[in-house]
Amino acid sequence: MEKTVIHTSKGYSPIFNKWFMLLLLVVFAAACKKVNEEPGLIGVCPKVISTNPADTASAVSLNKTIDVMFNEAMNASTINALTFTITRGTTPVAGVITYAGTTATFSPANNFLPNTKYTGTVTSGVKDPAGNAMVSNYVWNFTTGAGPDITAPTVISTDPANAAIGVALNKKVSATFSEVMDSLSTTTSFTLVNTTSGGTSVIGTVSYSGTTGFFLHQLILLPIPPTLVLSLPVLKMRRAMQLPESMYGTLQRARMLLHRQSFLPTR
Repeated sequence: MEKTVIHTSKGYSPIFNKWFMLLLLVVFAAACKKVNEEPGLIGVCPKVISTNPADTASAVSLNKTIDVMFNEAMNASTINALTFTITRGTTPVAGVITYAGTTATFSPANNFLPNTKYTGTVTSGVKDPAGNAMVSNYVWNFTTGAGPDITAPTVISTDPANAAIGVALNKKVSATFSEVMDSLSTTTSFTLVNTTSGGTSVIGTVSYSGTTGFFLHQLILLPIPPTLVLSLPVLKMRRAMQLPESMYGTLQRARMLLHRQSFLPTR
């Protein structure tokens, strides 16, 4: 009598099951994943989180620069004319591409044409410093208006406000503009000066989001002259400033940074 043999999952050998699980691991490992995930990132792969102008935006100024914001810092060398393009139909638009912070900027060589639809594309060729690429291309479009933007932007508010007192020593300083700004010019033009110390520039990094620029200083905004920071023992200085014990390490770093700025000769 002829028999029909039906294989069940229990019928496969241990060797088959082992290779099957290994295949699954390879499939999942092929996805973008960092070896050391940085805190605060959204997801494990780089991606575009916003553009300026936004997708389907209309009445865009003819002299507008195009910004693309990523969810993390990127490898600037991968953001170039091959991976970041603006086109009119199938015709590429000539321009200069720059990158700062988490923002890539396309500055057109000439004004855009009026009442014309343009398409922006960021390809999966862009990568973060760990070598992770975007999962897929990011494509959006915008339509220009009748003429260029000739209204000059202004600063409408700051945090802290002008002439504010009692500001926290670790305060992140920000300035909000009347309109969306060119991110590159904003991050290179935002400075902070310690007027108590004779106009000494404060070391820090500048970022930009929406209509606001942020200045994050690398050392606390000290309420005493830098020369005193260098001359007093750190422990005595912390007590004199009535700072918590947790600020001991911060004051040590401040002393090192001030030495680099040559407030006093390094001994």
